[in-house]
Amino acid sequence: MQIDDSGAWEYFNESIRVAASQRQDVRLALEFQPHEPHARIMLSNVGILLHVLDEVALNNVGANLDIGHSFAALETPAESVALLARKGRLFYLHTNDNTGDGGDWDMISGSIHFWHWLELLLVLDRVGYEGWLGADINPKHMGPEQAFAANNRMIRNMIELLNQIGPAKMVKMVKKNGNSGEIYEYLSKQLIS
Repeated sequence: MQIDDSGAWEYFNESIRVAASQRQDVRLALEFQPHEPHARIMLSNVGILLHVLDEVALNNVGANLDIGHSFAALETPAESVALLARKGRLFYLHTNDNTGDGGDWDMISGSIHFWHWLELLLVLDRVGYEGWLGADINPKHMGPEQAFAANNRMIRNMIELLNQIGPAKMVKMVKKNGNSGEIYEYLSKQLIS
């Protein structure tokens, strides 16, 4: 036994309530992190984050969704966005990518999970997200200015590609058949042409 879970959660939620109540005109964005080598993380996935937001029950408390953390938690970021947006709690996004092996590698967006990123951008558009896309990246082989420029360029290129593919057509096919051969055939033709 490492922690009094019941007491720890009550203390955690009450701490957030007290902090957020001080200035209700200021939004507090919580970010989950699935793994930390030095400690057990309580706020470790989107489901727990949604539970905390429900328990705290303050309109100025929401989520900063770090896309790399979502991959590290073995989630689909598009689904995490949809869940948070349904509750009106998607306040901010940290753009990045990682291998999904539990590490927090802060790589350039779309460098590993390109297709997941396209799906994420599609869902962000569908839920009407108009907030900021921050970058939480730390590439090892380039400086910060070059890294941020590359990250922004990659996201813009993925948005342009998604627009060329046709978001409305994709949504229609997904609603009709889900993950089908028709979708793969359509994507293949769009990418080649």
